[in-house]
Amino acid sequence: MLALSWQSTAQRDKYLSKGFQPNNQKCKLDLLEIYCAEDSNLTEMALKMGLRAKQFTKQDGNLSTAQGQAALWDVLLKECPRDVRISPECKFWGNFSRLNMCRSQGAHDRIQQGRKGEQTNLLLCSEVYEYQVIMVGIFTWNSHRVLKCLNKRDWRVL
Repeated sequence: MLALSWQSTAQRDKYLSKGFQPNNQKCKLDLLEIYCAEDSNLTEMALKMGLRAKQFTKQDGNLSTAQGQAALWDVLLKECPRDVRISPECKFWGNFSRLNMCRSQGAHDRIQQGRKGEQTNLLLCSEVYEYQVIMVGIFTWNSHRVLKCLNKRDWRVL
């Protein structure tokens, strides 16, 4: 399973070496939105309020690939956002997916395959959560449906 864990990077040792204390003073960004739409109202409003806000969208990198994940970790490590908001895809865990899984074996198999395909993104979300909590402490899931998967067997690999 692909996921460029922040724990496997050389930066981990630098940031977690003895004597390091998480510090909001080092934050260059007030808000980083991940997996959001380009026209996100949250980022727009934060900028209007004078906050330093940035988005990481599909145009910045495909987070299912090593290159996209590396680009995200580069932003996280360089910008040290105070607040990370993450909104991963939730279509395979929504109410309609659960309903459609009961309609036919083919639909069930397609949805299960989609869930397996999303494991990379869910693992990345988990790693960003761990990093952010250790570094700054503010992390928000914008998708309650995906968050529910934390207690489901789809998260066993995590």
